[in-house]
Order: sequence, then C-alpha cells, then structure tokens
Amino acid sequence: MKISLAAAVLTPLLMMAGPATAQSVPAEITAYNTILVNFNETAAECNLKDEAMFRDHVRDKLAEIGITENPESVLTVNLGISAKSFGVRGTRCTTQTVLAFNTLLTSENIVTDNPGVRDAIDRLKEFPVTVHRLGRFGVQAQVQPPAGGESTSSQEGVFEMIDLMVAKLDEQRQ
Repeated sequence: MKISLAAAVLTPLLMMAGPATAQSVPAEITAYNTILVNFNETAAECNLKDEAMFRDHVRDKLAEIGITENPESVLTVNLGISAKSFGVRGTRCTTQTVLAFNTLLTSENIVTDNPGVRDAIDRLKEFPVTVHRLGRFGVQAQVQPPAGGESTSSQEGVFEMIDLMVAKLDEQRQ
C-alpha cells in the first residue's frame, strides 16, 4: 500500500525550500501556535501539577533560541510529563519529559492508491503527526525544603530536562 504526503502539505507545514530529511526538520521549526502541557495520572505524587509554570518555562526557553509563538503556525508544542514516586515513603521520583512538535494532516493532503485506505482516511478526516520529538528521563530525590512543605526537586528536575531538550533542539537547528 502506497501512502504519500501531497506537496501541498509540506510547503505550509514547515516552509521547506528543499528536500526534507529528519536532520533538517529542527532547522525549519521557527514558530508554534500554542503549548500544551500534559501530566500522567501519578505526576502529582511528585508535586508536578502546575501547567502554567512549565508552559511558561518552555515558552521562555524556546524564545531564547528564536522559536516564538505565532497563531498562524500549524505546529503545536506538546510537553508531556510522566512521573511516579517510589522508595520508602515516596522519597524518590522517576520523571520522563517529552517535548514534541505536532500538527494535523487533513485527509485532502494524503494520497493513496488503495481504495480501502482512501475510505478510511476520508472517514477519519485528520491525523495527528509529530514532526520532531525530544525526551529526557531522570530520577530525583524528594528533598523537603527547610521551611517545610512539598518538595520541589521533581519540578527542578523537569526544568533541567526542558533546558537540556531545548539546548539539544538548538544544536540540531545549526
């Protein structure tokens, strides 16, 4: 079964001037329309629950490397944060953070020579596509602040992971 993207999708998607390769995609990412932050169901165990705090950090770090918010961009930035506490009394947290640049392909932009596939594509109408993705994994000790309250160790770990992923993206864009 042959499925290919129509040329009409590639031009507005990333405004590419030449042939696209996996290595060239980061260089073409210049803007996004919104940032979505998603937590898994156990992230709150590690005091990871403030979407705005992480969204603001991603926005600021992307702006530092010239990737800005633009309502006309077809890309959405998705920050996925998964965490789980473990150990005696939940004193440690594993954290996985994924930074993905996504868009939607509409059925009009997909070409196939298979009638059954065409029928399925026409019924579904649009398909989410990740054009670039970075990820990090870490383990943090849940250190209690001297003044008491919840540990911020996992939050600091996620900030560090965001910084590393954006630094890697910047390196890939060179």
